[in-house]
Amino acid sequence: MAATSSKGTFQPNDLKSIEDACDEIALFDDDEQIPYLVGEKKPKKVIEDEIKGLKAKCTEVREVMSELKAHLYGKFGSHINLEADEE
Repeated sequence: MAATSSKGTFQPNDLKSIEDACDEIALFDDDEQIPYLVGEKKPKKVIEDEIKGLKAKCTEVREVMSELKAHLYGKFGSHINLEADEE
């Protein structure tokens, strides 16, 4: 028989997964941050960290593109026309 809550029913496998997660959390140090999902959402801190990482990677790629464009213009001069950088 499935357990119920105000949000719906939980299947026995769901309860087992929750119990396993609680056991794993108990093994963590008190000062260690634990990433978690609430429903289908990620915590704001995780999203902000992912955005910072993607922005840093984007900056690196733009720098490499600029270096490559400079190299190509140096080699081919006005005989090539590369797309302008987009922000």
